[in-house]
Amino acid sequence: MLKVAVLFTIVNVALAIHSLDDQHLKIWGGNDTDISAHPWTVSLQNWNNSFCGGSLISSTWVLTAADCVSGINLNVTELTIRAGSSQPDQNGQLVEVSNILVNPKYNSVNMENDIALLQLKSPVTVESAKVASLPKAGEELDEGTAVNVVGWGVEKNSTGASILQLVELLVINRNACADQYTGTSVEVPDTKFCARGKDQDVCMGDFGGPVAVDNVVYGVISPGLGCEADYPAVFTKVSKYTSWINEVTEI
Repeated sequence: MLKVAVLFTIVNVALAIHSLDDQHLKIWGGNDTDISAHPWTVSLQNWNNSFCGGSLISSTWVLTAADCVSGINLNVTELTIRAGSSQPDQNGQLVEVSNILVNPKYNSVNMENDIALLQLKSPVTVESAKVASLPKAGEELDEGTAVNVVGWGVEKNSTGASILQLVELLVINRNACADQYTGTSVEVPDTKFCARGKDQDVCMGDFGGPVAVDNVVYGVISPGLGCEADYPAVFTKVSKYTSWINEVTEI
């Protein structure tokens, strides 16, 4: 059984979406990639407008960032996900969301525990979409590990990507990352990890998307301090939440 009252917050008729001048707009310095290489990647959409990313972890559950789905209330029926397409506005399969489940410890000020789950009204069945694997509880990525980060976020021309974008970043020491963020609003506790690349970064609209090695999603893209800023990208560490995910989804 889902332990709703204890384990998470259910938002049955609400969804979060921020205005287009907010930090959730649309990977920076990335390259075009095909959904077949990242088939668990989905686009979160409101009235067919892509505003965040997510990862398909079963045919009826999507993993994303709490930052994407908490805040301004809208009718949950306005929220859909598009799965199995390299393009955010066509092809693949559109599926309505029935429930939004935000981690109960999410802190919108410092973005700690920035993770959420979306329950779908019907299963994803399109052949081009596949389910991602999750890491074992407590599993860590070594420094220097290359991770694939994908999304449809803002590119260098300041517009949202029309084709899925890929950047390959290298995991860096978390303490060193936290030191770089000293004095900012961003905190880097042990529930997060960092990575960076040369002239590559995540940007607005990428948040909630997958950070993967092979077919294992180790991270959820979380807000940092802007696109191509002199700061590493920050990700929620999925291995810290596997028990919560399994309890909620029963997968």
